[in-house]
Amino acid sequence: MRKLTRLLSGLLWDRKAAALTEFALVLPLIMGVGLLGLETAYYTVMHMRVQQAAAHIADNASRIGDTSTIDQRKIYEDDIRDLMIGGDIQLKALDLFEHGRVIISSLEQDQATKKQWLHWQRCMGRLGWYSTYGEAGGPSSTIKGMGPKGRKVSALSGQPVMFVEVAYDYQPLISASFIGTHTMHAYSAFTVRADRDLSKIYQRDDYAPTDVADCDTYEDLEGNPGDGTMINEPGQVDGPGTGGNGNGNGNGNGNGCGQGNGGGQGNVNGCGNGNGGGNGNGNGNGNGINWGGDQPGGSCDGVPNCRSGPNPNAVDDDDD
Repeated sequence: MRKLTRLLSGLLWDRKAAALTEFALVLPLIMGVGLLGLETAYYTVMHMRVQQAAAHIADNASRIGDTSTIDQRKIYEDDIRDLMIGGDIQLKALDLFEHGRVIISSLEQDQATKKQWLHWQRCMGRLGWYSTYGEAGGPSSTIKGMGPKGRKVSALSGQPVMFVEVAYDYQPLISASFIGTHTMHAYSAFTVRADRDLSKIYQRDDYAPTDVADCDTYEDLEGNPGDGTMINEPGQVDGPGTGGNGNGNGNGNGNGCGQGNGGGQGNVNGCGNGNGGGNGNGNGNGNGINWGGDQPGGSCDGVPNCRSGPNPNAVDDDDD
């Protein structure tokens, strides 16, 4: 017993290896801060690469087509596929079509109505991501342009714009526990560089047609499908938007639900909780608030859950 007591007493007053012990205590904190900084720097670099991917593909999409200087250039389905392959080669480190999705849209001006419309779209990638700024349709499905509210781009007569969206599921360098999981989203637009045949995208060989990069399929270049999980909701005009985004489904979302302030501006049938489950929402389910300024005559008479005054989330169409 005396030997044990002397041993414990000696350990209590022993000052050897104190620095090593202190270093061992603070090492987890130092490593945590260092790894967090490394992960943050990597995230920043990857975000820049996603933006570069959108710019590269949009720029290349504006150049594709026949090399004829006499006729309007035709574009072919294999041009689109070559475009996707080129993007994958340029940005090999991203593994873009495995973890992301590229959406190429031809924004054009209708010759008859002079309005903007999406003539065609081509998509590639396994990530379940809808086009944020609209879907292709006939000239009757007109829009005011493509891009976020206040920064829309539009096409001039006979000069289509190649608008490219890239969505990418961030792959952490170390661990998702540092900054979480994120889906990066970038876009870029370039005006077509030469006269282009705008009638359609052709097949170079009708007897051996190239597979169309259809936006209803979610596959990589080798045809491997995604898991079918959709990350976002179909967009309309203003994309993810402001105000309701994060707690709502965003600006222009047709049937978005939101919690908090603004469950999506321009929301037709919002079921939001809190302030404004959609501008002028007369059909809101749940706890959406109606505003007197949106009602006929500017009055709340007979309107449930209504507050007098103008809607603070109202959208000014002139800003589009």
